[in-house]
Amino acid sequence: MQTSHVISDLFLASTCLWVLYQCWKRHESPLIIVWGLFFGFVGLAAFFGALRFADVHPNMVHVSQFFQRLASTLGSCGLVAGVAWLFKRYHSLPLLTCTVIACIACVVADFIIDKTSYYSIVQMIAMVLVLAIAVFHWIKRRLPEHRTMAWRLVLAIVLSALATTSLQMLPAPYSIDAFHYLLGAGILCFGWAAMSQLESGQALTPQV
Repeated sequence: MQTSHVISDLFLASTCLWVLYQCWKRHESPLIIVWGLFFGFVGLAAFFGALRFADVHPNMVHVSQFFQRLASTLGSCGLVAGVAWLFKRYHSLPLLTCTVIACIACVVADFIIDKTSYYSIVQMIAMVLVLAIAVFHWIKRRLPEHRTMAWRLVLAIVLSALATTSLQMLPAPYSIDAFHYLLGAGILCFGWAAMSQLESGQALTPQV
């Protein structure tokens, strides 16, 4: 049993659960679905990762890796869709349709490519898209809360990048714990950005 990894993984899982709950209280169903892909799969990967490090069962290794793959692919699709929804409200059907198509494409590519680098590439593309959306709306904001959401998203991306870097830069076993805590902080910032839309008390008009 690796106690420090169990604790850091449970921290990450509980952070995802708390942020998803806060979003559920504040937003309607389409946004909850796409954010749920991201926060939900990251949280499940962390939860089963904790069970893995707790040596609950040997199969937890495979279960944890399975949800890590889902978090890297489907979760990344949900993240991009959720961020796009924050800045420009679309009707639910186009949003969910595009998200489903992207998720199916990721799953098909997963079966075809079947390489570890594939998941890192998908995550990197998602983060670049989120950063591009945030920077664009920072420069050309349409509503007062856009700039607030933008800098919170940038902070979330920076923390997520530091989490990934820590796996390569820090020695084991500290790198794993640092990854969990930094990613948890990034999750909080993503949730912070999602909630900032409601802080101004202004509702955005859905657009097609």
